[in-house]
Amino acid sequence: MFPYITGLGCLTFGLLQLNLDESLVAVLVLLVALLGLFVSQNYLLSFIGTLTIACCLMALIFINDSYNLIHLYISFYALLLVFWCLNEAKFLVQNSFLMRLYNPIRIGLVFSLLFGLITIGIKGIRGLFEISEHYLWISSVVILAAIISLIPRILKVVGLQNPKQKNVVYLLSVLTLLPTLFCPSISVAVLIVLIGFYINHRAILVIGIAALVYFVSQYYYDLSFTLLTKSIILFSSGLVFIIFYLFTRKMPKEDEKG
Repeated sequence: MFPYITGLGCLTFGLLQLNLDESLVAVLVLLVALLGLFVSQNYLLSFIGTLTIACCLMALIFINDSYNLIHLYISFYALLLVFWCLNEAKFLVQNSFLMRLYNPIRIGLVFSLLFGLITIGIKGIRGLFEISEHYLWISSVVILAAIISLIPRILKVVGLQNPKQKNVVYLLSVLTLLPTLFCPSISVAVLIVLIGFYINHRAILVIGIAALVYFVSQYYYDLSFTLLTKSIILFSSGLVFIIFYLFTRKMPKEDEKG
């Protein structure tokens, strides 16, 4: 692992010393990391390679001062993570090559997504890179669509089939997620939690919960409102979550009917 990381670092430093364009250096390192996924199918090396590709994509965004493209980055990785996790059976059964790469790439995609969230989830960093707050909703719309697409699968897992109850779940989900429209970091954290629950992956679930707690706290801290207004916002959000929890606790399972 360390020789691989050292090699990538030396390669990057050497290319920069040749006075090559920084964007070209990022592309070359990205291609090397991508090639590494095909050559070495070691868990840690594949994980590092996945993170390296993500870092190179972010570097291209920042090098070219196209900061608002970070929303495209986040949307791409969110959709890729959902696609990767929902097609686990196909990857593990149909292709032995993907079977060996599946797990490290999956966790690598989670961290790659979190890397992008840091730039827009913290107001100070967002201002440092001149990321406009007017475009935050772009990432949120994609994330919310991904979450809504996951809900039917999760309802199937918990055994909820009643159409009326499913409609209530959809309504509560929308009410819960609407306040995050201009804070995509929270909705992405929710997406990671739901993915971890759906695929029953404890590490992803814990990462998602930790990210959710952090970004909710950070969002609360960054709000340019009075403490009273902040308290009302948190109280309202908490109330919706409690209603959601009580509803899911009381809804009958299929094996409890009759």
